[in-house]
Amino acid sequence: MGLRRAAFLFDSQWPLVTSLHTTLYFWLDTHRECKNDQSWMNSFGRPMLALERELMMKSNAVQSNSKAIASELNVHTVLFSIKK
Repeated sequence: MGLRRAAFLFDSQWPLVTSLHTTLYFWLDTHRECKNDQSWMNSFGRPMLALERELMMKSNAVQSNSKAIASELNVHTVLFSIKK
């Protein structure tokens, strides 16, 4: 998840569509060394997970590139209407 998207989220001058790929949340399942490293989780992992969640919750729209990703995240594979 790029921090550039977060800049758009916090600016709120432009509508933001977040496209779902592999999220950090699921990436951590296959990178246990990072997930188990408390220093890494405290300095990067947890703050980025919080930002990732906020992006998904507050984006004007969320798009999933596959049904599998949508199913794992319990979102629909459609674009939600952009909030005004």
